Amino acid sequence: MTLKSFLSSTKNILTELTKASLIELLLQLQKEIKNLEKENNELKEQLKKQKLGDVNKEANKPSGKQAEWEKVPAKKSDSNKDSKRKPSRKRKARKGSGNRIKKRKPTKIERAKVDKCGTCGKYLKNKPVLDSSNEHTVEDIPEPCEKTNIIKIEKEKKYCGGCQKVTTAKSERALPGADIGLNATVLICYLWTALCLPYTKIMDYLDSFYGLKLSTSGLSKHVIMVSKAMEAVHQEILEDIQIGATLFADETGWRVKGKNWWLWVFGTATSAYFTLDKSRGSNVVRRVLGEVFLGVLVVDGWSA
Repeated sequence: MTLKSFLSSTKNILTELTKASLIELLLQLQKEIKNLEKENNELKEQLKKQKLGDVNKEANKPSGKQAEWEKVPAKKSDSNKDSKRKPSRKRKARKGSGNRIKKRKPTKIERAKVDKCGTCGKYLKNKPVLDSSNEHTVEDIPEPCEKTNIIKIEKEKKYCGGCQKVTTAKSERALPGADIGLNATVLICYLWTALCLPYTKIMDYLDSFYGLKLSTSGLSKHVIMVSKAMEAVHQEILEDIQIGATLFADETGWRVKGKNWWLWVFGTATSAYFTLDKSRGSNVVRRVLGEVFLGVLVVDGWSA
């Protein structure tokens, strides 16, 4: 079909159409043109992103050019080694231990009941319970008590006819002369020495969880009382480190009543001896270890 015949046939078709049909045809053509323009723009954007990605891949590749000083004549054996080299094996990620499954026997058994459907919320309290059930074992601590136990101890007395003296019973509920029980004493010493909590935090903790109201001064006096009771153990630790084969020693700054002191530590594989002193000199080492020490002393190079 020639161009002339195509135009003449198109003219004949358009002249036969009504004005309304012609307007509808033009609107339809306009809508199709807009759709084609939209598709064309989307294709251009995709092509642009693809080209940009290819450029970035090429740009991020390391240069194959080798510096002049790095150029080393290749040996025949090197090519053989490369061809026989085994592919590297990546290590598998180690699984964390996490909380292990509770293997101990439960001391208490509780039953969780179903009152309503978890999906639709329907009331199920009157429905029969199925034979099968799931189990879940948890480990928890006792609930905090609102009040402490106030224990009155009556100490009986007995007269000895042999030495003609009266013997009074001793209680293991507390240290001699102390009004704080042994359980609270152990907890206070653990919080202060092991967890390094200040007396203000220990005071708040005991009040919040056990209802035990103590002042920071009372806590300090009680810890001093415990330290006096532990003097024999402290002396045993000192004697143990003095005969140690390998001894580690170090010191660090320590504040005592707002002034700079020094906390010294001497430790072996089984014992650790701490002492406070105003001095950082060698006189502290002589005081603790004596003039003669037959073991190996491991230090950080401090001249003392």
